[in-house]
Amino acid sequence: MGFDYTYDKVTYDRLRSMGADEVRGHLRAEKLYQKRSARFIDNHDETPSIVAFGPEKAFAAAVIISTIKGLRFYNDRQLEGLRHKVPLQLNENWERSPDLAVRKFYEKLLKIVDHPAFHGGEWNLLDVRQCGPQDHSNRKYPGLELAQRRTIKIVAVNYSNTPSCGIINISIKSAGDSTTIFEELSDRFFLFQRRRSRRRPALREMPPYSARIFDVEF
Repeated sequence: MGFDYTYDKVTYDRLRSMGADEVRGHLRAEKLYQKRSARFIDNHDETPSIVAFGPEKAFAAAVIISTIKGLRFYNDRQLEGLRHKVPLQLNENWERSPDLAVRKFYEKLLKIVDHPAFHGGEWNLLDVRQCGPQDHSNRKYPGLELAQRRTIKIVAVNYSNTPSCGIINISIKSAGDSTTIFEELSDRFFLFQRRRSRRRPALREMPPYSARIFDVEF
């Protein structure tokens, strides 16, 4: 009762060693618990995430911890892609050689999640449905919705090492047979056919450990 936030080691362990099912299961905990958890994939006690997870998985995990409820915690070496675990007892300068690709990724991600929807918006865990009767790859997706006034952010992550497909269970308003939605990580517009998805975004053949953050304004 004496802490505003506590370290959420469970999410870290599931992101590092388990899969989307286990991550999604933990995110079903009650919302006050979610709100008061400190989310992280990198700290002074652990192997740097870029090494422990591998680059693609680390980026996918970073999107998840940056868009769920709670306090988002980042290590400074995480944002620069440094691969060495630095002891707390170090009392002298050491050479830092940042990974520019990692730095660029985090600069973009942190800019995206600075939007008010990710801080004061209403947060919901979304179901992701199958693309077909025999296709069970939808289980690899954690899907999130964050709503703030006239903006909705939809987050989908294929948290697996194989391509997957899923239909996000959220209705998108459309005046015609299709709708175009802006995706912020890739700076691309995605076209969704209303007849196929019944106004629900269908994410087909998402590459391994890929992520989408859609911006929907109405």
